[in-house]
Amino acid sequence: MLSIFDFLVFLTAIYALQYARRRGIIDFLTLSGYALIALAALIGTIRYAGYAELEGAHQLLSRMAAIIGVPAVALGFFYLARKQFKVGWIIVSIVVLFGGAAVFWETNRYGLWVGIAAQCVWLVAALGYRPRSYRLIFRVVFAVALTSIAGLVFKGSGEWLGIANQNIFHGLLALSLAYQGLAFRDISEK
Repeated sequence: MLSIFDFLVFLTAIYALQYARRRGIIDFLTLSGYALIALAALIGTIRYAGYAELEGAHQLLSRMAAIIGVPAVALGFFYLARKQFKVGWIIVSIVVLFGGAAVFWETNRYGLWVGIAAQCVWLVAALGYRPRSYRLIFRVVFAVALTSIAGLVFKGSGEWLGIANQNIFHGLLALSLAYQGLAFRDISEK
């Protein structure tokens, strides 16, 4: 069953990536972020479909998706929503993002803190978007809420109402990615 939920994450990451694509350096952030998320989910799909030998690759890619991919997408959304296309700031963000990941790779809490920071970046970007769009704000708040609930409540083993936590985690993450795609679509329509 988990392979189906991981496949949903893969599909929704590809869906969101379609709306996040632009021309320019911001694509490096959004495309690399969604590509890491999609690749981790695809390897997870194959792993949970019966290829347990992919566990190490799946864990590595999932960590990369959490530590690099999630904040990269958030930064890409921020720059697009704020219409900030100053290459210098974008390059600094990329260096800080990858530098932080390299320095704190072994730190267990870094993934949590960078995830919280990424969710805050999404919120700041949506709230500062002009012209104000309540539809965009709703979609971003909903995506942030789903991601936060998934990561803080359902990450890890266990079950809730007879459903494995991992299935709920991946289902909420897939729904969050779909709302992220809609948010990118909202800012591209303006």
